[in-house]
Amino acid sequence: MDSLRRGEVLTQKNATIHLRYRLSGDVGDIEAGWGEIALELTANDYERGQAIFFGDRPLNDPGYSSFTLSGSVGVNQQNDRLDVFRVEQRLKYFGFPAIGKADDEGNNPTRTNNSIQDFKVNGDWQEDDERAAFLFNKVINYAPGNRQLVTPPTVRATGGAAATDTLAGQRTYFTALTAAVTGPMTAAKVGTSGQLFDYLNAYNAPHWMNIYDNLRTNGYLRINSGMDANESLETYGTSWMRDLLRAYTYADNRLQTGQMKFNGFTDANHGKTPFAHGTHDLGMALDLGFVGRGYLSLQESQNRNETATAGINSVALSDAPFGGSAWSKQNAIDLLTATDAQGNNLVRNAQDNNQVSALKDFLALYSLTQRDRATSAAVNTAGQVVDTGDWDALRLVNEAAGSVAIRTALFGAGTPTSGLIQSVLVGSLTRAGNTITNQNPLYDMRTVLTRSGVPNVSAQKAHHNH
Repeated sequence: MDSLRRGEVLTQKNATIHLRYRLSGDVGDIEAGWGEIALELTANDYERGQAIFFGDRPLNDPGYSSFTLSGSVGVNQQNDRLDVFRVEQRLKYFGFPAIGKADDEGNNPTRTNNSIQDFKVNGDWQEDDERAAFLFNKVINYAPGNRQLVTPPTVRATGGAAATDTLAGQRTYFTALTAAVTGPMTAAKVGTSGQLFDYLNAYNAPHWMNIYDNLRTNGYLRINSGMDANESLETYGTSWMRDLLRAYTYADNRLQTGQMKFNGFTDANHGKTPFAHGTHDLGMALDLGFVGRGYLSLQESQNRNETATAGINSVALSDAPFGGSAWSKQNAIDLLTATDAQGNNLVRNAQDNNQVSALKDFLALYSLTQRDRATSAAVNTAGQVVDTGDWDALRLVNEAAGSVAIRTALFGAGTPTSGLIQSVLVGSLTRAGNTITNQNPLYDMRTVLTRSGVPNVSAQKAHHNH
């Protein structure tokens, strides 16, 4: 399982099945009586070839084939054993764990007792299987208001508040999770049709991966960790998010810094994430850090008195909104490079307060999700609309010429409403809009993002360093 979650291709598997039979009469050249047949079987994973994206697979062979079920599969019901095997094997191949499972002594996961847990593929659908199916179902239904695995009764559901990180709070969370996993109204029953069944067979189904380990050994750019090494690391997430981060090198060079800092994805068994990051439960959210060398110093990130820079709101932009999208890569670059009358950069770019670099890391990723249509004369002197987006620059080896089927399946259709990035939290303010002690409000960063056409940008407590 570790190799699958690291994004590796499975090695070839060979097996021989011996069947013993008895014929009551001759069948052709086969005489009556006892005999044996040996069946030689070979199983291969998909052919990766030169693909760099985990989801870039042959359309006719993504590593698995479609299956049907004779009936639904779920807890507390009679299941067909072969159906159970099919669903178990598929969830196992996708890498989904028995999330939140207690250890062998019955102890709930904690920040230091937090190892990934796997269910057994044995044809017997139990709570462990349901935990994996429940997580998978939550991932494919990820949306505003549905960004947590479970919301305990003691936690406010709106806004993605974290569960209370106390012994009592942990018990409340894991009790609520078990009830949700096994409850008749909430459990993820796999039916013979519907969204859950369809995604188990889908070409672009999500896989559960150790994103951090995969990317930092990939060598495509310098990966820095902002995670607490004294606790279990939040390194897991979906293959969808992994591929977006891996696509970084296809972004416009003017938006690349050559490094990224990861402050946290999702942990191995929910010993930390539900109590530290209320919206990270499902492997679909990332803290992109920007405190450290080349970004902001710790002192600057804690400067609650930093004010908005005059002039950023009045920078002349090259591109007007087009086709329902306000996003423009060129507008983002206009804002990042704009200067005042003395030639000083408007967006802070000092060595110890380099908000330009912090913005670039995010803007590079956002640009990869958008078909950026520029109408400026600087881009196209003929006055026609030119597609300059980085979404179009993605290299997908299994996508036929002239087709956008695979990039759409993996990265969305290139519009704000269909893109992979739904919202951005940056800068720290209270709900009333007041500053917070030792937390920078980062007004300028939000202004740049909003004026560049990034939707749903807001401030939230404790987002002064990521």
